[in-house]
Amino acid sequence: MTTPSRRAFSRGDIVYVPIGFTNLAGGKLRPAVVVSDDRYNRTTPDLIIASVTSNLGAIPHPGDHPIVDWQSAGLRAPSLLQAKLSTVAQPVVRRKIGRLAPQDLAAFEAGLRRALGL
Repeated sequence: MTTPSRRAFSRGDIVYVPIGFTNLAGGKLRPAVVVSDDRYNRTTPDLIIASVTSNLGAIPHPGDHPIVDWQSAGLRAPSLLQAKLSTVAQPVVRRKIGRLAPQDLAAFEAGLRRALGL
C-alpha cells in the first residue's frame, strides 16, 4: 500500500541521510545511493541504500565502486560507492541531491552481485 504524502525515490537516486557507523558507535549525515527497486520504494516505508564516501583511502570492500561521473551525480568530491547496505525509513531522508549515472549504477550492481556471491 502506498502513502500519498511519501516522496518518490528511485533506484540510483543519491540522497542525504543519517547513516550509522558499522561499529554502532554513532553515525553521521552522508550521501547514499538508493539501491532498492522502484516497486519496493513505492510499496514500503523504507529504502535500501548503499553508503557513499569521499574518503578514497577507505579500506576497499569487494563490490565497492569509484563513482566516475560524481560531478553530474551532485556530489562535491570524487567518491566511492560502498557495498555497505542499510535500510532506512523514507522520512529520515533529508533531501535528494542527484542521480547516479546509468554506467556507475550498472558497475556497482555488478560488483554488489559479486560481493553477495550471486
